[in-house]
Amino acid sequence: MTALQINIPIKQADKVFITLDENTENTLSNKDDFVQIDDNNIDSVIFS
Repeated sequence: MTALQINIPIKQADKVFITLDENTENTLSNKDDFVQIDDNNIDSVIFS
């Protein structure tokens, strides 16, 4: 399986849940530069 190269942007929400399957190994990391699309500084894997 290959790694996905996406971030998780959350524009508006009361609550956000990230649910992972049991007995799996998951990694969230910030390795690349992100493109700023508005006045916010998007520089993380999960941005809200």
